[in-house]
Amino acid sequence: MKCIKSLLFIAVFVLSLLFSFSSLGQDGPCDDDVPVFTVDLSSNPDSLWSLDNVQRVGQCCSYPNSVRCAKFILTLHPDADGIVFSVIEGAVPQNLTWQLMDLGNTTCDPNPKPANELVCLDGVGPYAIVFCKPGANKNTFMIQSVQETEVSSDIAVSEGCIDTLMATGFQESSITWNSVYPGVSGEYNSALSCSSNCDTTIVTGDDTFPPYIDYEIVGLPAAGCVTDTTRDTARVYFITTIDVLINPQDPAICFGGTGTILTANGSGGAAPYSYLWSTGATTQSITALTTGDFWVKVMDTTNCGSAYDTVNVVKFDSPINVSAGDDQTVCVSNPVVSLSGSVLEAGGGIWSGGNGAYSPSNEDLSTDYTPTAAEISNGTVTLTLTSTENRGCPADEDELVVDIVPIATVSAGLDDDICAGDDYTTNGTIGGSASTISWSSSGTGSFDNENALHAVYTPSAQDISDGLVTLTASTDDPLGPCGSVTDNMELSIIPLDDPSFTYASAVYCPTGSDPTPTITGTPGGSFSAPAGIVFIDASTGEIDLSASSTGGPYAITYTTNGTCPQSQIFNLTIANEDDATFSYSHPNYCQGGVDPLATITGTTGGVFSGPAGVTFLDAGTGQIDLSASNAGGPYTITYTTAGSCPNSSTFDISLIEEDDPSFSYVSNIFCQGDADPLPSISGTSGGMFSASAGIVLGNIFTGLVDLSASTVGGPYTVTYTTAGTCANSSTFNVTVSAEEDPSFSYSSNTYCQGDADPIPTVLGTTGGTYTAPAGVVINAATGVIDLSASTLGGPYDITYATPGTCTNSSVYQISITEEEDASFNYSSATYCQGATDPIPTITGVSGGIFIADPEIVFVDASTGEIDLSASTSGGPYTITYTSPGVCSNSETFSLSIIAEDNPAFSYSSNSFCQEDTDPVATISGTSGGSFSTVAGLVLSNTSTGQIDLSASTVGGPYVVTYTTSGTCPNSSIYTVSVLEEDDPSISYSQASYC
Repeated sequence: MKCIKSLLFIAVFVLSLLFSFSSLGQDGPCDDDVPVFTVDLSSNPDSLWSLDNVQRVGQCCSYPNSVRCAKFILTLHPDADGIVFSVIEGAVPQNLTWQLMDLGNTTCDPNPKPANELVCLDGVGPYAIVFCKPGANKNTFMIQSVQETEVSSDIAVSEGCIDTLMATGFQESSITWNSVYPGVSGEYNSALSCSSNCDTTIVTGDDTFPPYIDYEIVGLPAAGCVTDTTRDTARVYFITTIDVLINPQDPAICFGGTGTILTANGSGGAAPYSYLWSTGATTQSITALTTGDFWVKVMDTTNCGSAYDTVNVVKFDSPINVSAGDDQTVCVSNPVVSLSGSVLEAGGGIWSGGNGAYSPSNEDLSTDYTPTAAEISNGTVTLTLTSTENRGCPADEDELVVDIVPIATVSAGLDDDICAGDDYTTNGTIGGSASTISWSSSGTGSFDNENALHAVYTPSAQDISDGLVTLTASTDDPLGPCGSVTDNMELSIIPLDDPSFTYASAVYCPTGSDPTPTITGTPGGSFSAPAGIVFIDASTGEIDLSASSTGGPYAITYTTNGTCPQSQIFNLTIANEDDATFSYSHPNYCQGGVDPLATITGTTGGVFSGPAGVTFLDAGTGQIDLSASNAGGPYTITYTTAGSCPNSSTFDISLIEEDDPSFSYVSNIFCQGDADPLPSISGTSGGMFSASAGIVLGNIFTGLVDLSASTVGGPYTVTYTTAGTCANSSTFNVTVSAEEDPSFSYSSNTYCQGDADPIPTVLGTTGGTYTAPAGVVINAATGVIDLSASTLGGPYDITYATPGTCTNSSVYQISITEEEDASFNYSSATYCQGATDPIPTITGVSGGIFIADPEIVFVDASTGEIDLSASTSGGPYTITYTSPGVCSNSETFSLSIIAEDNPAFSYSSNSFCQEDTDPVATISGTSGGSFSTVAGLVLSNTSTGQIDLSASTVGGPYVVTYTTSGTCPNSSIYTVSVLEEDDPSISYSQASYC
């Protein structure tokens, strides 16, 4: 009983003391012997400080001597929300408190703070904390900084790698993770290993994700200072796989150099990069002083994987040297230049400097260059060959000048004719690149200067005998590339007329029969004689003896009227006779005219007589009764003298009705290029033609119209006037039309067989007809060429003939070239998005380019390699390959890309106690796959992912892998830890206490 009372007294005393301790005044500094501890929690908002076996000494805040104190100077991190001050060992009664004290060590806060509970503090401090308690026992103190809610900094994750997002200051069971941008909410939660009830989640990189995703963390704060739901955001950057490329890729130690700089250029991943060279260097660039292989390894800040690249360093024993070849001269008719350059040391070369086309390409040292129309017009182009693949050494270049010369032209002039015995002066012309002319003959004549434009040609006797000789003008291109050209003209050599004739006698009496000569040479000429000789008909040479004067000899001349006229003389004498000379005033009389009287200039007294049809009013005077006479003639009127030497003479008269001037041409309209037309005289012939200005008559006696010399236009008036005594005239209207213009062209001289069918452009007269040789299928009305139905080859002559009155034609040449083969294929029509990037096989012409629907991304458009991971799943997509040549062609291939299965799954937590209910995985992606794990974790069902916790080993985290079973399988992981059950066993030092 005494023991119980003692214990009761002690308990009451302690409670009283504690009550009085909490009620004491709060003023007063701490004694100098009070231990002071500095607690620096400023480096981490969620940190812990503890100290064992602390002996409290001295008093603070005016506490009595029985109360001993310890003082702590505390500094917090800016993100700290408050602290928990705990006394965990030593005498630890319930309801312990502590106080804040001003830093001046004068006053304690009258409101004590509870120990072992969260106390909110505003700011980083420093704070002075005073803990006082009766007794002299030692204690272990712990001060825990409680962080306000916070999410880890932004992270970067590359393809196939993982990183962690962490949330602190939240109640873990209240946390949810959710993607908020881009896309709809939760669209990219599959990247997370856990999206709820976890303060840590693992992010797995995938190349199908956008460049970055913002994740929102929502939860309740763990601290009591803030009670509302808190939100924060963390950004995850999904970066490409790290890669590296050494520059240059084909390095060399240049001639005369001691080394070459190699620089590693990292890409993808998360910079900054770290480098490790095969030489041991860790800088981005090194100097290679020797030949051989050099490699570099590059790593980034994610520490997930690394990239390598290797180059081989060579050394040039001589400088890079380029030769473009000698300058060239080509003809404009074939301006293609065959280039053959050479490059020493460097790996290749490229041609530049011209705007024309290179075949096969400008990267071939030996290639053909076709100048542009402008370069051909300029007459020159300069091409440059520059070395490539120089391995970082100075490039070299060389120029080649191409001169394009025009073709030579020559004209021998128009065909012509000369008379035998005459010389001929040529009318040659040259042009283009020609500078000289040379004449030659098909005959045996000679030139005075065969190299003169206007050389004089003298025909030989054989030429004259042959009657025709061809004169040829030749020239060549003195600069070399263009061939020689010739042109011919025909020279007709017309024989001289034969003027041979004779009379039956060289002497005639005036009363004798009028003599007519015999023409043994060329007929159709005319006779002439000196005064004293009168011809009855100068065309026949018949002499009117009675009208001629006695005397002589007279030189009778016969002159031919051919192209090459000649003359001959016959001497004739007329003896003296009666002069029976008489005449009428005109040889032709119209029947209605005044009756004519003869004029006797010789011996008078004779008698006139005439043939039937002529009636004389007076035979002595020779007056003719025209009205009583018959039209016709010529009538020979004879006058016979009555003297002793009678003689007679005659005079021809014609009694003419009014002349008939009727005539016509075959048409009123002629083309300027037609044959010169002759009129048809249906009336009185022998008249003369005339015409209005613009019409040129080639012969006024025949009415021949020189159309080529006449002016286009009309109608022009052609007049025919008869030449008779009773002259008359009539007219005919003639129009001269211009030759139609047959000019036309196509857009090109060369077409591919697969091109759009070309349509010509008619530059002249439209509406004509097109024709083409065998092999070309053409629409005769439109000129459209069916290229696909036509035969490869050419050049083909396409002829266009105009449709009008003055039709004409011209020719345009085209060639048809075969289409290239653009065949290609991929090994499959379907690919998974995560498969190896496919490269097609080109079975046709290589060197072209690939294009595709916008969802398809090429690694290299020249090879057709498809970047499956960067392309959009779906399809089928159309892949098109176009060959590179002049007659390029295209082929297509249909290809589909199947998206990788979504392997997203999770468990309800990342950690389980060993005695919990066995958890089953939640598959949020593609179902139907199978689960696997590592040693230590046992799956009771690989289809559902159920974990046998009791059979699993405590530990972790263990990686659980889920693999889909679709066409394009995929897998993801989730980490799980198995926790040991807490041991609730307790004991006291003894079972009974007083």
